[in-house]
Formats: sequence, structure tokens, C-alpha cells
Amino acid sequence: MKNFLSRLTANHRDTKPAIPTQQATIPAVTPQELVAEAVSQHGAGRLAEAELLYRRILVTDAANFDALHMLGVVHLQTGRNVLAVELIERAIVLAPGNPLAHGNLGLAYQSLNRLDKAVASLRMAVALQPDQDGAQNNLGTMLCAAGQLDEAEVCFRKAVQLNPRNNDALNNLGNVCRDRGQFSVAESYHREALAIDPAAFATWKNLGEVQKLAGRYDDALDSFRKALELRPEDAGALADLGSMHSARAELIEAENYFRLALQIDENCANALCNLGDVLRRLDRLDEAESFSREAVALRPDDPEMLNTLACVLLRICALDEAEACCRKALTSSSDHVPTLITLGSILGERDRNDEAEACLRSALERSPESPAARYNLSMLKLMQGEYGEGLELYESRFDTLQRDFDTAPGNRKLLQDPRRWRGEALSGLRVLIWTEQGFGDSLMMLRYLPMLKERGASEIILFCEPSLERLAGSLSGLDHGMSCTQAVSSDAFDLHCPIMSLPFLFKTTRDSIPGSMPCVAVPTALRDIWKARLAPISRPRVGLAWAGSRTLRDDARRSISLSTFAPLIKWEGARFVSLQKGDGAEQVGAWMSQIENWMDECDDFMDTAALVQNLDLVIAVDSAVAHLAGALGKPVWLLNRYRSEWRWGLESDRSPWYPSMRIFRQTEAASWDDVIANVADELIRFQRS
Repeated sequence: MKNFLSRLTANHRDTKPAIPTQQATIPAVTPQELVAEAVSQHGAGRLAEAELLYRRILVTDAANFDALHMLGVVHLQTGRNVLAVELIERAIVLAPGNPLAHGNLGLAYQSLNRLDKAVASLRMAVALQPDQDGAQNNLGTMLCAAGQLDEAEVCFRKAVQLNPRNNDALNNLGNVCRDRGQFSVAESYHREALAIDPAAFATWKNLGEVQKLAGRYDDALDSFRKALELRPEDAGALADLGSMHSARAELIEAENYFRLALQIDENCANALCNLGDVLRRLDRLDEAESFSREAVALRPDDPEMLNTLACVLLRICALDEAEACCRKALTSSSDHVPTLITLGSILGERDRNDEAEACLRSALERSPESPAARYNLSMLKLMQGEYGEGLELYESRFDTLQRDFDTAPGNRKLLQDPRRWRGEALSGLRVLIWTEQGFGDSLMMLRYLPMLKERGASEIILFCEPSLERLAGSLSGLDHGMSCTQAVSSDAFDLHCPIMSLPFLFKTTRDSIPGSMPCVAVPTALRDIWKARLAPISRPRVGLAWAGSRTLRDDARRSISLSTFAPLIKWEGARFVSLQKGDGAEQVGAWMSQIENWMDECDDFMDTAALVQNLDLVIAVDSAVAHLAGALGKPVWLLNRYRSEWRWGLESDRSPWYPSMRIFRQTEAASWDDVIANVADELIRFQRS
């Protein structure tokens, strides 16, 4: 918007100036000459000098319109907003037909957040000068601030009609279209404005925001970079670039930009807030909380700041304060979708599932395509066993998870490949199935691959990690119609599908889960090798897995230290065997006299499967080992964290995914003592059976 304050002239009034009374302290110059000098100083940015001259004029001419009006403008520019309103109103009494004074009064009212008065003043400015495009644009901007988008758009269009080269009005039209979700139209207006003024900093920023909202992250990054080139030391521009890297899950780059912004302006609330969010996603929760609290201190009623703090508090299980932050944010903005989503997650953690669902559905009503709302509602419905709606909503996961977790380059390329299988007939077609998340997820979904053959697929190609290849090749029901690969060319397949979409495409319900176990097999020769190796070990032989991969965001909630198993390990009624590979495996060193450990000899999941085949029982946290034991049909006891994964449901001690599994659940977050005690009691019964 063109600021009225930038249009200072010496010709402001429509009435003749009052004749001052001559006093000894006033030089022999006319009031008009003093006004001209004051406005000259004002226009040059020397506000203190201009203020002295305006006051000097008013000493002898208290009814001087120019001095009253422009002294009010100085007060507005220096933050003395109440005095600004008083002075400009006094000036308007003297010259009620001056449009510039009404416009500046509107700005003064806006500074006091009195938007109704601001709009009224700007309406008067437009009524007095209806053919002035700047006045129309300024009224539109104020109407936007008041939430009156339809009227604002009319003003912006009138401004462009009066002056097709008014790039401010074009830019504002783009902003209106952006707020309505009309991203392509918004971009066209911003580009039209940039064609007029390629160095318009605000327009480049707005163009970047539109492209970001439209999911065109590469284009948005370029636009934000152009804005920063125009103002390299602008904290807001640095924060915008940080936000863009954050949206692309480039979290370290995002952190660097936010920290640069804060070096320039330590009170840049957006940078503080977004840095807090990035640090949360990097699991640096103490830092995240500190920066988020700083942002809220600067803007205590801002829903963005409050929601970011609530997300951090949710991660550290400070649920009371997290909920309070969300409630306060919704008091300020009841339609704030991110806060509704966060509150839904908090209520879900508190087992208030009906309230959680209401929040998430409210978010979807306001933003039907919100990936975060769809994903969080999918987690809730799947947890409740409502697979029909849950699996459909779960298809939003790529729009959500790619903002938090890195996606392998091969998977990113496949996501853009239009040949996605949507459940249609597969007669004679080559289907590529690609793994997308953790090993446990992939092991759980292998059961669906033979069903693709039943649908008529001529060939199944599994794009997976090397450690899964031999085990996947043992699937029953494929008749050697499957191959595994770690690299695939685009002409090697006809259709492709992410592996976690298979339950949705096969219309899985809790009652139709393919559950014939074992679904994988260990070659006899390999099984016998391990059988001979374990022969000297007394029974029952119990495998232990105490940690999952640390790459999971909530790994700290599911993984436990091996020492937590001490009440079991010290019991002499069983012999324990480590099944821990990778993260946490080093802990077995302190228990070598009580735990057998051959995991260094297990190069892939098939080796581990052969070892598991020769055990009597597996006890594991929610990890790939638990899925592996279940897929082999081995008795497996899952130590399940509070409010865990959807596949384990809410209450039952059995899983429809693995008939041989028994679930031992935490009754409260972070407390494993009762779980281990229950397992110890059941282990005694197991040993006796």
C-alpha cells in the first residue's frame, strides 16, 4: 500500500492560513515559508527538526492546518499514536474536505487497532477523491485488516482500473486471492506487479508465500532468495528463507537462516517461533522450548506462537500446559487450523478420543485439504480400528511426513511418477512396490505381495533395502514371480505403489487382514546351522530386542535400556539371546555372561529369522524384530508404549496382524516397571508350560 506519509507536500490545505500574531521570538518569515521549511525537513527524514518548526508555527498560529496535520503525522511516525489522532482530528475540523488528512487519520486509528474508525476515515478520503488510485488502494488495505475481503477486492480493482500500473494494488489483489486459496490467480497478479517494479521487495515475498502454499517449494525458494537479494540484512526475509527450507524438511539450513535473522533482530518473533519448531523436529527439545517461550513472550496472544509452544510441550508430555496454550490460541482465533490439529493430538494423548476427533474434523471443515489434519485423523481412526476411513486418510502421509522426515531420492522421484497403482486390474502388468518407512512397516506389509499376483500382475518388483531382499524372496504364494532391487529404471515397470498403501487398495478391514502366518520361510539348511549352534543352550530360549531405530521421532518413548530387563535377565529359569542390531546393541556388553549374542553374524533379516526360528519366545519393544517374529509365526511378546502405533490398537492384548503376538501395554507414559513385572510373571508360567 502507498503510505500517505510518503506523499508530503507543501500544499496540504483547502482554506487560507490564519494570519499569525507577530512576536519577537519569531523570525520575519511568513507561516507559509515556515511550513515549507518544516515539510522539507520532514520529507528528508529529519523528524525532530520538523517537529520543532511545526510547534514554532503553532505558537503564533494555533489554528494552522498544515502545522497541526503534519505534527500529527510526526507523532504517528514516532509512535505517539494517541497524540497523532488528536492533532489530525483538530486539523480536519479546520479543513474537513482534505482527503490526505482523512487518510492519515485512518493510519493513526489503525496504529491504535481501532479498525472501524480507520476504515471510516479512509472511506471519507476516497469519497473526497474517488478517482485517486492510491486512496482506493489504501482503503482496500484497511478493509483487509478488518477482515472485509470482498469490499477490499473491489477497492483494489478500482485502483487498478484507475491506474493499471499501480503495482501496490496488483500486489494486494494477489494477497486477497492467496487468502481465498486461488493460488494461480494470485501468482498472476504478483507477477504483473513485478513486471512494473522488479525491485519490489514485498511483492517477491508475497509471490514466494503463494508458491509455498501451492506446494511449489523450488519456485518459492527462488522468490524468497530474490527478496533477500534486495534486502540482504532484512530479518523477515531471512526468516522467510528459513521457513522455506523448513517446509522442504531441510532443517539444518532452516536453523541457520533463523539464527541469522535473530542476529539482526533478536526480537524477530517469527524467527524465534520457527526456530523453536525446527528444533522440535530435530529432537532438541530443551532449545525448542526456550525459543518457543521467547516467541510467546513477545506475542502472548498470537496463535502461531502459542501453537508452536504447544507442539513442543506435547513432545515433552507437558499436556496440561500444552492444552492451555491451544485453548488460549483458539480464544484469539477460533478458526486457527494448526492449533485445532495440535489440540486434537493432545486430547488423543489424554484418551479423550471423541474430543480429539471433534477438533480434527473441525480443522478439516475449515481446511478440507489440510494434510496434517487428514493424517492426524487417520492415526486416530486407525488406532480405533476403523480402517475404512483411516486408511483412506492415511494416503495423506507423504504430504505430511516429507516435511518432518527425509525421503530417499528414489522415493521422491517415484512420488512424482504418474503411473501410480490405484487398485485397478493388473492383468499382465509389471508392478513395482517400494518400501517407504521403517523395516517393521515393510515386514508387516509383505503379506500383501502375493495378493498382487492374484490380481493378475505378471511380475512384482520390490524396491527395498538389501537387508530385506532374501527374506522377501521367501514369501509364500509368489511362485518365483518376484524380484528385489535397490535400483530401478523407469522402463522396468508399468505401475508402482508405496508398500504402506496396499492395505487401503485391498480395502482392508480389521476382519479381512491377511493373517496366514508364517508368511515368510527360512531355508532348511540355514535353519539347521542355527539349530546346531543353539543346541547346547538350555530351554526356554528367549530372544530380547530392547530398542528400535533412533530415526523414529518418538523412539525415546518406545526404546528402553537393556538394564530395564534386569528382573528378567537375572531369572535363571530361561536363557536369553540378544536380537538387537544397530542402535542399542552396544549395551549387551555389560551382560555378556547372561545373554548370548550372535548378532554380529546376522547380516540381514534372513539370518536373524533363522536365529529366531530356533528360539522359544521373543520379547521385544515395538521394532522390526517384533514384526519379524510375528511374520514367522513365533510366540512374541510386544512391550508396547502408552498410546502407541495404530496397528496395535488401544486396549486388546492381541493383534489382528500377528496371531502369535501378545501385547503388554504401559498404563502410563514413560513407566515400564509394571510392564516388566507382568512379563516376569508370565515368563514363569511360560517356562512351566
